[in-house]
Amino acid sequence: MVVNKISMEIGNDFDKSDIRVGVATYRKSLRRESTELETKKRVVRSRQQRLWERRSKHLSEAEKEFWSLLNPTLMSEEEEDGEGSSTIRRRRPSWRSQDLNDLMDDLDRRVGSSSKKARKQRVLGSPVSLPTPDGLLPWMVDVHTE
Repeated sequence: MVVNKISMEIGNDFDKSDIRVGVATYRKSLRRESTELETKKRVVRSRQQRLWERRSKHLSEAEKEFWSLLNPTLMSEEEEDGEGSSTIRRRRPSWRSQDLNDLMDDLDRRVGSSSKKARKQRVLGSPVSLPTPDGLLPWMVDVHTE
């Protein structure tokens, strides 16, 4: 059916078997792009989950109460500075308040001091624009993003 529609739109300049091959190739490339995007999303979610779990182990009793309002998908995003680079750019959500960023930084220092792994250097990049999640305490949200 798709082949007939395409054939009618472009005229009879192409053989239907050539159109079928073109359509099949196009569909394969769409599936591949979709698969690559899903893989990238899984990697990000996996990294965010690991970061969430590492930070959770270093919470004080007072911090545990409001930490339960957050979830792994609210952790910062990261991107490498290119293939073989020794640096990773950390991109914080734009809605985060300075107080919440300070808490995350403090937790990262606690996590880093207990970690034996040599990791790539992380530098602060530009914030990533994400919608502000519901259910957060007022001090967690930057008033300039509302």
